[in-house]
Amino acid sequence: PNIRKVSELPYHLLRSGDIEKFSSFLTLNSISAVVMGGCLTDIQTTLLQGLQLAIDVGNNLAVSNIHYWRKFLSRHGKVFVKHPTAVLQQAVNEPEKSELRLKALDLIETQQLSYLNWVNKPSTEDFCTNTLTGHTAWVSSCDVGGGVIISASLDGLIRLWDEKTGTEIATLLSAGTEAFRKTANVTCCAISRDGKTAISDLDGKSMSVWDIDSALQTKSFSQHKTKVCCCALSRDAKLAASGDMTENQTSGNVHVWSVSDVTIKWTIELSSFAHTITFSPNSPHVLIGCST
Repeated sequence: PNIRKVSELPYHLLRSGDIEKFSSFLTLNSISAVVMGGCLTDIQTTLLQGLQLAIDVGNNLAVSNIHYWRKFLSRHGKVFVKHPTAVLQQAVNEPEKSELRLKALDLIETQQLSYLNWVNKPSTEDFCTNTLTGHTAWVSSCDVGGGVIISASLDGLIRLWDEKTGTEIATLLSAGTEAFRKTANVTCCAISRDGKTAISDLDGKSMSVWDIDSALQTKSFSQHKTKVCCCALSRDAKLAASGDMTENQTSGNVHVWSVSDVTIKWTIELSSFAHTITFSPNSPHVLIGCST
């Protein structure tokens, strides 16, 4: 019964709107209790909703913490479905010097618990070849095409980078004035395969089409009535898709529209909301990842 109550607590904290309390609840002990309570799917959904709330209120520390636990549960979700008591063990299996592994070992020592030591675990390597710095808030989306990397951030900016050198090429303002940009969140972006055209959300409910060579906005798509949360470009960059969500995050629409004249080709109504979209490279299909 106590585990069940702990399992339901994240949902109630989120409903209260207190994102700091929700974020502080997310610890190794609490996540382990929630998973053992049989609420893996529930906590994954709640974390996604909490992430959106943290983004909306601009709490970057909460964004980082929630994203951290989302990645952990995503990596080990298949294990936890069959073995819900394995959260602590999987935390120990994280890379040697990772913060989560060190916390798990400290918890094991404090509570005098047993665990399996992975003696032949592959040695950790740093596969990072470059780090691109410049954004002043959480990076919400990125893409690459034609040797150009595009990144969108909660700082209200979209930055372009040279893929080979990591050098910043240009900065795209997501809004026309500095005052607006300080409160703007760019949640999604995509770039064409040739690196010539990009799209991004503009002010929460609109989409921008950008010319990469001039770093200028060329068109605006304003058919969304609620917050845009994801977008994609087709392989030939002739079509774009963008998904929105209602304020209560229970439903949303995906608009597929022409990049050349920003007219809607068709609209897909969802009983949940889309948090990721992509075009199939070899067919006219749009793949949508939904919240449920």
